[in-house]
Amino acid sequence: MTNAKLLSIVLALTLTLGALTAPAYATETAASETAEASGTAPAETSEAPETSGVTETQENESTPGETAESVPVSSIPADATAGTDIGAGAASSNAGIDAPKALTDASALSLDAEAVLLYELSAETMVYAKNIDVQREPASLTKVMTCLLALEHGTLTDEITVSEEALADLDPAGSSSGLLAGEVFTLEQLLFCLMIESANDAAPVIAEYISGSEAAFVDLMNQKAQELGCTGTHFANTHGMHDDQHYTTARDMAKIMLAALEYDKFQEIYSTSRYVLPATNLHEERIMVTTNYLIGTTITSDYYDERVIGGKTGFTTPAGRCIACVAQDNGLEYLCVVLGASTISTDTYTTYGNFVAASEALDFGFDNFQPTEVLSPLAPIAQLPVAQATESVVVTPAEPVTTLLPVDYDPSLLTTSYTLLSDSGLTAPLAAGEKVGVVEKYYGSVCVGQTDLVTVTGVERQVVAAAVNEVTEKISASPWRFVIIILAVLLAALLALLLYSAYIRRRNRKRRQRRRNNQRR
Repeated sequence: MTNAKLLSIVLALTLTLGALTAPAYATETAASETAEASGTAPAETSEAPETSGVTETQENESTPGETAESVPVSSIPADATAGTDIGAGAASSNAGIDAPKALTDASALSLDAEAVLLYELSAETMVYAKNIDVQREPASLTKVMTCLLALEHGTLTDEITVSEEALADLDPAGSSSGLLAGEVFTLEQLLFCLMIESANDAAPVIAEYISGSEAAFVDLMNQKAQELGCTGTHFANTHGMHDDQHYTTARDMAKIMLAALEYDKFQEIYSTSRYVLPATNLHEERIMVTTNYLIGTTITSDYYDERVIGGKTGFTTPAGRCIACVAQDNGLEYLCVVLGASTISTDTYTTYGNFVAASEALDFGFDNFQPTEVLSPLAPIAQLPVAQATESVVVTPAEPVTTLLPVDYDPSLLTTSYTLLSDSGLTAPLAAGEKVGVVEKYYGSVCVGQTDLVTVTGVERQVVAAAVNEVTEKISASPWRFVIIILAVLLAALLALLLYSAYIRRRNRKRRQRRRNNQRR
């Protein structure tokens, strides 16, 4: 056996023994390995969800124009921690309309309403939530769903004749546009009546046009609610008058509003404060003004809010004052839903709590929050070991993630957690940009951002390292693991002794040869 072969065997055994006695490539050790690679110590643990394993981290910063590939290893933060459950942050996330948690606690505001939702549309961030999953009557906010289905299934220019059946069961005390049986309107005109003047009489007319009857249309409303993920909603009519089986939640109402906002015509209608309904075959021209005092000043300017671009109001005695509206200012766009606000009347003045609560919630949102980038591909998360390879790899967020944070947010409350797709860690080969996990950003205990975790560079599979890894896995799985390790150690010692013996014999031969050569001279 040659020295080279002996050396190869010893090296392989050494690598195998090292792999057997070293910690596995597990996600739990990634943070400490990253700390060693970057030359920094792990940061101290701060407040975070117990299940996330999040530790304190500073806000990621990067130089303009800098690419992920150009970021030196020493700049990788050592305090991004590894978790064990992909998507664990979803349980505490404020992202999306289904977010289980808002960025701020309900106690942050004292609003005169039973339920309030404040949702930033651009960042898709739940900023404030009060009783948003509690079922309540929506009153005329129901008409948002009626309008949505009309836009989805109808043709705006179609002419519709008002039937006696459509007007038969309406409460005369409810809001109305004074439609007459036999009167002819286009669908578009009826939608303006429905949304601006909150006309109860327009709703069943539209329902008959779409579905043939109000009952069939109500079934369509409930079917659409399920499609939109409204888990706390059931409709019993098309207009929102009181019915024990007619209810929704602030979150569900926001989902319906989001679906309606996808239609340009809806945005046109819900932002109109005054509309002239042309003369019909049975009635002269009508002028309509909005019931939404946040955008209209014809009746009163006391509640006018220039930030509000549109919305829909609702009121019945059981439902209280309600509104769903959208407002824009300083690059932010909020959807606000208020249910169950009060009406306070005196001898000289009436206060409508839905407008007051909506404006106060919007003030809170616009004054206290700003868009903030919390994850960036330019700010790597960790440097991780790779099985079956001799090199490590840097991992980074796949895309920038921007969310809302308080204007005066505390950077020390920002923490990062990542989870790998495999519990055993990374294994070569890896391609550049390959998804290997998920990274989450927390602000305090709230998950404010999440995206895929990808590799910055590719890593090739090394044959020797792969062989060692395969042998290691087989030995690790064997019940005779420790016996095999002891035998391997003894074999390594024997091979080392043989190698040393061969070296001594070769050295002695060279010495004898030199002596013989000297004697011949």
